Amino acid sequence: MAKFDAQQAAAFTAITQLINEWGYEVDTNYGRSIKQANVLTKDCRCEFAGQWIRGLDDVAKFYAEHDERLAAREGAAVIRQIVTNFRVGFTSEAEAEAGFTLLLFAKVGEVPFSDYCDPVEVADVRVDCRREADGHWRISMLDSDRIFRRD
Repeated sequence: MAKFDAQQAAAFTAITQLINEWGYEVDTNYGRSIKQANVLTKDCRCEFAGQWIRGLDDVAKFYAEHDERLAAREGAAVIRQIVTNFRVGFTSEAEAEAGFTLLLFAKVGEVPFSDYCDPVEVADVRVDCRREADGHWRISMLDSDRIFRRD
């Protein structure tokens, strides 16, 4: 059983909200406003589609190009991520390792959908978070292992 002191409990809440804010940005803006969302460190490292992307500017570029490629190939997709099974461990007062399970849904078309939509992906996600000088927690590393993937 996890036992947190009051500071760690507050940090757990902040980290959980941080991960939810990241997911919301990707779901609602396809990551196009990731820099303005203020959820990633400037030196973040993210693994997307089998490649490591380093730095906030390059992550923002990846999201913009990825959205354009998908829209050109399939049309604009509606994306929703469901995150569950949060786990957080603190490696220091300003650093934490978090994990969660991600269910990713995506479908091309107009909402509301009335037909069935399977999850596109189920993944185990690892996130390193850092409390920066301004006191805010941000994601410094994001990586995942796909468990199920629909082509």
